Amino acid sequence: MADDNESVEVVFPHAAIISYPRLFKPVSDRQGEELFSAMFLIDKTTPEGQETAKAIIQAMLNATRMGFVRGGGEDRKSPVFSKDMLIAAKVVPSDFDYTDDTQLKHFMEHIALPLKDGDSDRYQKGVNRNRLRSEVDPHYANHWFIEGTTKKTEERNRVPAIQVVDGKRVDLDDRTLVAGNLCRAKLLFLAYKTKDGDLGVKCFLQAVVKDADGEPFFTPRDLDPFSGFGLPAENADDAFAGMI
Repeated sequence: MADDNESVEVVFPHAAIISYPRLFKPVSDRQGEELFSAMFLIDKTTPEGQETAKAIIQAMLNATRMGFVRGGGEDRKSPVFSKDMLIAAKVVPSDFDYTDDTQLKHFMEHIALPLKDGDSDRYQKGVNRNRLRSEVDPHYANHWFIEGTTKKTEERNRVPAIQVVDGKRVDLDDRTLVAGNLCRAKLLFLAYKTKDGDLGVKCFLQAVVKDADGEPFFTPRDLDPFSGFGLPAENADDAFAGMI
């Protein structure tokens, strides 16, 4: 990995809470593209959470800077962000210098970023549109959150699109990794510009390591289709254990 002050990639220095882990079966987005994804909740009140957020912000800053020198999309020869166009649109001042962190941070206030504040972010669509995220889901209170995605590609059909393991590198599945578990993630950030002219930084999820169970939002029993039948636990030695 490159120096932290240059890298657009980050590995969480501390575990965060995983939410909506869609890591084992892709889900189609509104454009019909199949994606693997997961959300991570980062505690704003702890030194560990603040350190993790700082590492993410640095990687986003680096990715934004790279957007002024590196191409993206079909035309990789042209930078993602055009300094002249941004000056003409009065998004940045005429003396804008993307190598200056202070000026670059001001520019980032005008583009879409993947790291958000759970206490101030509002849902943009659906039945909860305009409602505070933390009001709808208390898990987001006092947390930053970030979602990473990975596209499903034909080349990845035979192997997991995202490597998901525990601390001993044992592969996990949707029974052994659930919302609420404490995980570290490896994320990659890249600048983008849409055909409509929207600017931002995308977050790609590369790997997840589960550190601890934490406080799962749901227990495995909640996900068991046979709960309520009085059947014994899976692989139980006593076949009648659940019936007495």
